Parts: sequence; C-alpha cells; structure tokens
Amino acid sequence: TIAVEYAKYRAHYWRVELFLDCVADDGSKYVEQSEIVTQEPAKLDDLNDLVRATWDELTASVNPKHIRGRRWVAKIVKGHERRSKA
Repeated sequence: TIAVEYAKYRAHYWRVELFLDCVADDGSKYVEQSEIVTQEPAKLDDLNDLVRATWDELTASVNPKHIRGRRWVAKIVKGHERRSKA
C-alpha cells in the first residue's frame, strides 16, 4: 500500500509494541508486553535488529511453554506523541 511504501523509504520516529499471549500451567491467561520508542528518526528496515533483540528479551522473560501467540503494532509517531506524559 501507499502507507507502507511511505514508511519504508523515509525516516520516522516509531513506537513499536510487542505482545506475547500466554497461558500458564494452571490455565490462566496473561500477556507480556514491551514497547520500543525510537529516539531518532529511523527507516522501517532499520528497526529489524532492534525489534528482534526486544522479541528475544521478551521471550526470555516467560516460560516458553506458556507462549501461545505473538503480536506487534508499529506506528509512526509525531513529535508531541514522543514526549513523556508524566
């Protein structure tokens, strides 16, 4: 799509949210998540190593037998969205 082509070739600030959908041994469901917010503009292809390393850290934080699914959302963010909301 046009949006993907736009994101692919131009550098942007990004927010990437990663989620692991898990089920514990007792059947209870839980979600582990991590968020990446780039500090400098980056092209979509430049995020690969960062996302892969974050997936590895997130996966290592749970019992691998509990993982039932993985999801992620990548969003281009504007300057005001990067500011702390504290």
